Amino acid sequence: MSYNNGYEEIKSYVESRKGGILFALGGLGDFLIALDVCSINKLSLIFWINDTNIEGICKKFVEFYKVDAHLYNCKIGIGTDDAEAYLKKVCVEVLAGKVLSVYNNMWHEFPKIDFTPDPKNKIYDKLEEHKINIPSNYFVICPAGSKFHTSERRLFYKEEFHELIDLSIDKGFIPFIVGNDKQIDFYDERQKCRHLQFDKFDGKEISIGNFLYVINKSQFVISVDTFLKTLSGLMNKKTYMIRNRNEDNIYHSYGVGRWDHIFTNPKIWKHLEMLKFEEIIEKIKRYSYINGNLVKKIKFV
Repeated sequence: MSYNNGYEEIKSYVESRKGGILFALGGLGDFLIALDVCSINKLSLIFWINDTNIEGICKKFVEFYKVDAHLYNCKIGIGTDDAEAYLKKVCVEVLAGKVLSVYNNMWHEFPKIDFTPDPKNKIYDKLEEHKINIPSNYFVICPAGSKFHTSERRLFYKEEFHELIDLSIDKGFIPFIVGNDKQIDFYDERQKCRHLQFDKFDGKEISIGNFLYVINKSQFVISVDTFLKTLSGLMNKKTYMIRNRNEDNIYHSYGVGRWDHIFTNPKIWKHLEMLKFEEIIEKIKRYSYINGNLVKKIKFV
């Protein structure tokens, strides 16, 4: 899509909508927050995608959530002067006075809409329609993020992952690992986990609804990647995220990492904890799954 065509498409979309419109941009985690806000408040959505790899999955989520959305891949050319000027032009000339937003962006400040995850969001009521045959004593873990920076490492080291998986199995749990094929092969070469992806479960095809059902029914979630901890946080699932570390394996100050800061408000993310690896291990030690019952539940503070 050329810049000129994109401008006209967005302008036409805004002019043809009579109700409220939410504007958001970013990656998959930002997109999930935007979908949640739109589904609760019955808003249309303009979302600027900054990752060319997620456009297809975003369209599947839009279809499931049944949100009226205009997706625009703005990644092409981002960082160049003409791209920055174009995006600012759209914000000022087309979107100003017409849209709401959740977070600030670099081109224009729009009126804000409050955002708080709603576990009673009706979108989750229909997940039972997408039920698949799974055990009850499982948790979901995403051990690596989609992006890697030497200054901010969003991952579990393999030996950490093995320690966590062995402990959880000893406590009576079945681990479901989430990731792409390369990540799953790397972390689970011992074949101790079941494999969950957007479109596959243990190699068999599933729908987005099936995927959401599995996340929603999990006992708890451990995630490095933003998309999964955002999704589980929106569902008010018990969620542990590991803090960002640098190349020397030293943890950044709480909430300093570029992917951490939006999760530091406990009034919004009531069931999400940002922890060091050792603290996650201690949390799991306090769990047990015995004879079909979860005992020694983790207390959130």
